[in-house]
Amino acid sequence: MNIIVMGPQGSGKSTQAKLLATRLGLLSVSSGEVSRQIASENTPEGLRVREIINKGELLPDTILFTRLKKIFVSPEAAGGLVLDGYPRNLSQLLPLEEFLKGKKWSIDKVFVINLSEEEGKKRLALRAKIEGRQDDTPETISRRLAIYHEQTEPILDYYRKAGKVIDIDGAPGVAQIHEAIMAYLPPAQNG
Repeated sequence: MNIIVMGPQGSGKSTQAKLLATRLGLLSVSSGEVSRQIASENTPEGLRVREIINKGELLPDTILFTRLKKIFVSPEAAGGLVLDGYPRNLSQLLPLEEFLKGKKWSIDKVFVINLSEEEGKKRLALRAKIEGRQDDTPETISRRLAIYHEQTEPILDYYRKAGKVIDIDGAPGVAQIHEAIMAYLPPAQNG
């Protein structure tokens, strides 16, 4: 099974992706974590990625997808994936779909955790304090939210037409959101 978890910044998509992966025995793949990993490397690419992240912008598709493909073909991914916030724009969608098709895989479900922008900003401000995330400044948060609306939401149209999108209310607590997601999975996976 291959699942995408999407939602605006602060919606809790990473938390839900990890919970789903653990519960279903799938590999959780976070584009944000992969991006931060690249940024932590003391290489020209790492320095470039660090600058891009600090501006609140998306990485060039080639950099991110090159890293993701290595993860997708790893033995840990053999049972399926939970993609956290990827693809983030239409130019990432086609290569992902082609890659999955080549493995005879497809995206089974796309869970969209909906949350108001105001609540998302509150959550991100709290995360910045707790985790000390350098990329959670008010400016970068606003930029990432704008990118989500402009570039990521059109992906949802693609998956909605395929009947794969399930909207989830992101306002309740973590456990309630997780159970709402699990209710949409077949009983064999919902154990």
